[in-house]
Amino acid sequence: MKKLLIIALSTLAFSTFAGDLSAEDSKRIDAKLAPLAKEMKAGNLGATIDTMPPAFFDIMAKEMGTNAEALKKMLTEQSGKMLENVSLEAYEYDLSKAQAETSEKGRDYAFIPVKTTMTVMGNKMSQDGYMLGVEDGDEWYFINWMPQYAPVVEKLYPDLKDLKAPK
Repeated sequence: MKKLLIIALSTLAFSTFAGDLSAEDSKRIDAKLAPLAKEMKAGNLGATIDTMPPAFFDIMAKEMGTNAEALKKMLTEQSGKMLENVSLEAYEYDLSKAQAETSEKGRDYAFIPVKTTMTVMGNKMSQDGYMLGVEDGDEWYFINWMPQYAPVVEKLYPDLKDLKAPK
């Protein structure tokens, strides 16, 4: 009986820190990511800009010596140029495999698996990765996760310090 109680408590403790998205969060996230996936498939890579935290651009722009609007414009133009030699076949996300957590300050966030399939110079390839979803106020924002973004995310959300994507 004692063993069963320990197992039940450890399972409960783990689910407090990591696990599946709540039904409500899953619905809210899907409402933002479904249109993004559609835009990505249509070749609009710049659509990701609209799902990112606005302050992310302020931080990045300051580090680059420009302003947020100029940075957004530059990123949109670069996205268009990338597609000159690339055909985006699919952009998929899997909320059923998202790893949801809550920071010590109560901020919900999740790593959402994404898969991008593209043809580059006649060669079809797929790339698996993660999108970081962060709830900020009543809004979910998303960043295609790259380890080099960790310092910017930490500046934006200090409670997400030392964030690493699942392996």
